[in-house]
Amino acid sequence: MLLIEEGSASYRVTVQREDRYDIVVGRDTLARLDELLAPVMKANDTHSAVVITDNHVGPLYAELVMKRLSAAGARAQCIVLPAGETSKSVAQAQRLWDELRSRSVRRRTLLVALGGGVLCDLVGFVATTYLRGIPYVNVATSLMGQVDGAIGGKVGVDHSTGKNLIGGFYHPDLVVIDPSCLATLPLAEVINGLAEVVKVALIGTPGLFEQLERLPMEGAWALEQPAPQHLIEGLGPIIPAAIGKKLEMLAPDPFEQDLRRLLNLGHSVGHGLEAATNYVRYRHGEAVAIGIATVTALSTGMRLASPDTLRRVLRLLRKLRLPVTVPDELRTVVWNHLETARLVRNGKLLLVMPTAIDHCTIIDDITRSQYDTACQLVAEEAKSCG
Repeated sequence: MLLIEEGSASYRVTVQREDRYDIVVGRDTLARLDELLAPVMKANDTHSAVVITDNHVGPLYAELVMKRLSAAGARAQCIVLPAGETSKSVAQAQRLWDELRSRSVRRRTLLVALGGGVLCDLVGFVATTYLRGIPYVNVATSLMGQVDGAIGGKVGVDHSTGKNLIGGFYHPDLVVIDPSCLATLPLAEVINGLAEVVKVALIGTPGLFEQLERLPMEGAWALEQPAPQHLIEGLGPIIPAAIGKKLEMLAPDPFEQDLRRLLNLGHSVGHGLEAATNYVRYRHGEAVAIGIATVTALSTGMRLASPDTLRRVLRLLRKLRLPVTVPDELRTVVWNHLETARLVRNGKLLLVMPTAIDHCTIIDDITRSQYDTACQLVAEEAKSCG
């Protein structure tokens, strides 16, 4: 509703908007996607859809999703992009704008992001910018997408000088999360998503950190091979717990007006690592894991967290086969990228630091000396953690 109050020399405009969407979590939800999409299509008065996926996910699920869209009464087309963080770019957004225009996509056409966090961010960004906003749905197939990228309405692309510098907030009309999709992921991608789960566990989700410590990670599994079934089954209760915590944290401030956000734990250093290595050396979760380790060491050095807390965090990250150290050759360039974080956060770093396994605080800023000391402490402690 738009309310306009006329004053003596000015107008005050108040715009009120409420976004509502369902997040459906459950095994085999892809098989009943037509049933889930029916109310979305009716609400948007749409009979057409474009599935946007990548060359890893497309061969696995695109045909099924296209059939379910057809069963729901939609004329469906498909666009396939290269997999990976480098597709989360203005260049790929431009390609999609051009593709949608050439296919005569209209204001009511539904976009379907089929893939992980990169696809959800990119498609959401394209959806909010094309024709000033068209509806979209996230069908998250990776653990990173399921616990983080697909929910919350943050959309955007990376810039050469920093991650997520171009974007906004645009909520999907539906999020579909099928944990059975994880069985087709390489183990490395499951591990990548686990870093975001560690993050919400440290923020304060009762019992979640302990659940992660009990995850069955034993065995010489190859990172490029599918994750073992018993690990996927162990994630069953973890996924909804992580989603619930993120939604709880977002509820009071869905548009990030308050720049002091606990959900940024590990991301300042993590984003710096990704940008410093052109988004090809580290997966997002790997970079976040290093960020979590670094800020926990900072917290320990400032006597906000105990050495035991640091050791426990490092043990879990190492158990999950996530990296923890900022390489010596990247320390300076990562520090320089933290200046971008200061820009985004109005001049301060606003670092989120664990003070205990289920509690964090926020520190305005740190010195280069404190940062270097923390990097060195992680490197030393990691050796003793095995």
